[in-house]
Amino acid sequence: MDKTYTRNDNKNLILPLQGLRAIAFIGIFLSHTEYKVFSPLGGWGVSVFLILSGFLMIINYCNGDKLTTPGCLSNVRFAVKKIGKLYPLHIAMLFSAILLVVLVKGSIKDILIKAIVNCTLLQSYVPYQKIYYSFNAVSWYLSVMFFVYFCFPWILQVCEKIKSKRMAVVGIIALFIVQIIICITADRIEMPYDIGFTKWMMYICPPIRLIDFAIGCMFGVIYTKVESESHNDWILQLAYIFMVYACFVYIVVIIYSLGVENREYWWCYSVVYTVSNGLLIYCISRVYKKSFIARIFSFNGLVWLGNISAYAFLIHQMVIRYITFVNNVCLFKNPLVVFSIKVILPFIITLLLCFAWKKISKILKMMIMKRKEKIHYLEEA
Repeated sequence: MDKTYTRNDNKNLILPLQGLRAIAFIGIFLSHTEYKVFSPLGGWGVSVFLILSGFLMIINYCNGDKLTTPGCLSNVRFAVKKIGKLYPLHIAMLFSAILLVVLVKGSIKDILIKAIVNCTLLQSYVPYQKIYYSFNAVSWYLSVMFFVYFCFPWILQVCEKIKSKRMAVVGIIALFIVQIIICITADRIEMPYDIGFTKWMMYICPPIRLIDFAIGCMFGVIYTKVESESHNDWILQLAYIFMVYACFVYIVVIIYSLGVENREYWWCYSVVYTVSNGLLIYCISRVYKKSFIARIFSFNGLVWLGNISAYAFLIHQMVIRYITFVNNVCLFKNPLVVFSIKVILPFIITLLLCFAWKKISKILKMMIMKRKEKIHYLEEA
């Protein structure tokens, strides 16, 4: 008989981690606003998303019994189910992007090819910037997550065989070394800058971004092996240290990246954030519920934003692009007005569209359920 896994009955949502997810989204949002000082926040935010996903997936599924035995077909079903609620929004954003491309007179053939690649979530497998960033540029992440979820049942099987924290730590170190080797190798492959091969290899490529997710899974294993009340004092201190470290890394990346054109720093995309983000996630998950850090990350507004961050992530890029399109026509000059148009207004509109999408999705879901009930009633009659 096939073994099955289920999502653990873990109703105690780690609220500070939702707050961290919200901050990661804000970082990604700011990195897309044309202010170069915010650009390193994008790589940091994506790293948090991937590692946090792996961390929470292990906590939710490890030693459970509802996920079927790993296999290509069952894994595809699992991945489809995991991204199912986001795919309709992805398609909606794709159509909004196509409309914008048509407005700026894009090639019909080019639009058709890129649309097919985006609909099938294959854009992240193409090492060409004009493909993996086509239309709604951030949708490459959904393509990566489909691959990550496809691989998760196998990762879960490995994680359940890990018997000690030490084995999990060895796994983290080994994965991190592999990530560094791949990134250094990619940096040494000479390709034209405008192709975006280096960025694809280190930031977009699904098998390589799987490493971030797997490292998050290993931290999740450590979480399940450690008693919840143990070592809180030094964990709290570590959390402060890694918050300071994150600020330091950000400053260093800014110093190296500002004013530099046509140069890619391979370590800026993922490696510099990987282990520190994993430790930060682990520490935040373990801090005292009444500690200063827990209170900051559990702030109601942040938790709410963390809960809708998946929708906001897919929506915000197109909002920014449409507002930029309008701004380029109107040509506002006042710096404060431009900042409001490029940052504050897109953020507010993104949140409003998230709220509207959730309401529309709920209404459509209820209509579909009623329709199914009616059909079932007629069949029985």
